[in-house]
Amino acid sequence: MDKDTLSELHRIFQDVQSKSDWKSALDTLFNSMRSSFVFDNVAIYLSDRQTRGLDVVYARAMGRGKAAEADAAWGESVANDVISNEHMVIHGPQKERTVKIE
Repeated sequence: MDKDTLSELHRIFQDVQSKSDWKSALDTLFNSMRSSFVFDNVAIYLSDRQTRGLDVVYARAMGRGKAAEADAAWGESVANDVISNEHMVIHGPQKERTVKIE
C-alpha cells in the first residue's frame, strides 16, 4: 500500500473510532467506503443458533438503493443462504457469483 492510501485509512479509522456509538461508527465507515466501493445496501444480521432466525441489527441503503431503505428484508434471503450453506454470496449488476469459504 502506498503512503496516501495508508493515510486515508488512518483518517477513516480515527473518524470511526471517535463516534459515540457503534451505529454512528458504522454509518461513518460505510459512507467513507462508498467513494471507493460501489454498493447500494448494507445489512448486518445476528443469527440465533437455537432458532436459526435472523435479526437485522444494522441496515442502510445508499445510492441507487435508497428506494429500498424502509424495507430491510432485501438482504434476508442472502443472509439465510450464507448461514445455511456457509459460503459468501456476491451480487453484482450483471451476474451473481457464489464464493465458498473454506
